[in-house]
Amino acid sequence: MPSKKSIFSTIKYSLFCAIFAVCVLPLSSADFSQRLEWKADKNVLEYKVEVQPSSGNLKTFTTEKNYVELSLPAGKYRYRIHAYDFLGREARVSEWADFEILKASTPEIKLPQKSVDLGSDSKTLEMPVTISDVTGATSVELVNEETGKVIKGVLVGVGSTAIGSEVARASMAQFKNVPEGSWKLRVTNPSGLASESPAFSVVDRPRIVRAEEAATKKAEKERQAEEKAAAKEAEKEQKAAEKERLAAEKEAERQAKEEEKQRLAEEKKIEEEKKSAEKAQKKAENLAKRIYNDTKHLTVAGGAGLSGIISGELQDYSDSRFAIPAFNARITLLPIQWNERNHFGFELSAQHERFKMSEDFYDTELMLVGGDFSLVYRRNFTATKRWFWQMKAGGGLTFVHKKVEYTKDGGQRSEGSDTLFFYPNVAGGLSFGYIPISFLSLEAGLDLSLIMIPDMTSTLFMPYISLGFRL
Repeated sequence: MPSKKSIFSTIKYSLFCAIFAVCVLPLSSADFSQRLEWKADKNVLEYKVEVQPSSGNLKTFTTEKNYVELSLPAGKYRYRIHAYDFLGREARVSEWADFEILKASTPEIKLPQKSVDLGSDSKTLEMPVTISDVTGATSVELVNEETGKVIKGVLVGVGSTAIGSEVARASMAQFKNVPEGSWKLRVTNPSGLASESPAFSVVDRPRIVRAEEAATKKAEKERQAEEKAAAKEAEKEQKAAEKERLAAEKEAERQAKEEEKQRLAEEKKIEEEKKSAEKAQKKAENLAKRIYNDTKHLTVAGGAGLSGIISGELQDYSDSRFAIPAFNARITLLPIQWNERNHFGFELSAQHERFKMSEDFYDTELMLVGGDFSLVYRRNFTATKRWFWQMKAGGGLTFVHKKVEYTKDGGQRSEGSDTLFFYPNVAGGLSFGYIPISFLSLEAGLDLSLIMIPDMTSTLFMPYISLGFRL
């Protein structure tokens, strides 16, 4: 047998479900159904529901579920629920409870006009409209025809002649943040019945009016400014013309002959200035061609710098820990021109360095003369083709002249030695140059040379500055 607590819960929930059925009843009980539902009890085998109208016969429904489907017309009713246990005995019966099924109608929308203007803030829309069969809980929405965007609003002027019945009217709909476009008005009652109006236009009339007024004011301001400027210019021209006329008459009366003389002199002067300008222009063009002409491919250059030993056994033959003076000479030929900025060619170069070292019994002198053949790439990095940077790589031979003089008798060796060797080398370098005039070139760079001497291969660095003549 179900407990007393569970039966009370059942009765309480059934009252709630009865009220729910009242709210959602549609137009006709022949087309729609209602559900009367209560809280289920696991100890109940079967329920018997008695429904009786205010004037009419009692109807009985039997179910094993915790709800029954009804199809009742609008009106006032009462109901009660009998619960039976698994032995078929009536365990509990609820008290009679009243409920009402109200009539629901589809809202009717009447639009007085096909175009509505936004408010003065260009955002708020207040549109007069006649909407019948609504309640205070009715929702109203704007639906954009093109984008499907939905904006919710409120109805104004909603009243009710019967509490709970959808028979009231609304006289205005209000919306916020509405853009221009084609919209429809959709009204939905709490019963779920909805209507949609024909399409109408929302126009931002205040914005259009403001834009027209601004354009009118701007045009008027521009017109007044133009008239003022024109009047001022006309007055100025009139005064100038009058002044020129009086001056011309006075000059004509006073110096007719002198004016003719001056005119002839002016014409002669203009002609001379024209010839002088043409001559100067031609001279400037020739000078520009001579200065910026980059057709020279051969450069003969010589310069001086420093030479130092980065690594290798040659460091043992030098008292200098840093760098010594060095001289170089180069012949550069760039016959291949890829475009106006990129050049390729060859270079023959020679370098001369002299290293000295003094010990207790002897003095040593190494004189190095290197000759290299390198491939060269040059790029002009300014539009005038005056500034350039140049990269080269190649190899050649280095001639080493070694001279030893004994200053004291060291073990019966009082005579010195004078020998000459040559060794292969690998060389490369990077330099930056400037061409002040077409036949002259200034260059500063750094060369590296790897001299492959057996058992004492050494690397030399040679920063330098040189002056070249372009042929």
